[in-house]
Amino acid sequence: METWKNGAHSWTKMDMTGHSQTLFETTDFLTLPRFSPDGTKIAFSDEPNARFEIYDLSTQKLRAYGPRESWPLWMSNVSVAESVVTRCNCEGTGYEATGIVDTMNFYSGSIDRMGISQTADADALY
Repeated sequence: METWKNGAHSWTKMDMTGHSQTLFETTDFLTLPRFSPDGTKIAFSDEPNARFEIYDLSTQKLRAYGPRESWPLWMSNVSVAESVVTRCNCEGTGYEATGIVDTMNFYSGSIDRMGISQTADADALY
């Protein structure tokens, strides 16, 4: 769950009993939280900064990846597909999808091109 107060976003996990625990606070505007297949990490899109961020539940650390990738979609426990974005003179964040989808292994840093199409983002892989 996300809450916003005084310019900071707090991300909190809640269990079925209503018990809550704040995971982290950030001034980044993170959206589209998605758990890794093994449930140990959460990927977020950071659209205003044209990147994505991953929160590791075991280390309690948030790390940014980019600088031109957004809208992450987990492919495995160690890699995500993301849409490559570019600056534009458009409304909103100032970035738009290029139609290129890459996969990034966030342990090795390797990037592979998955495809080039006219899709809006990596969600089209569903």
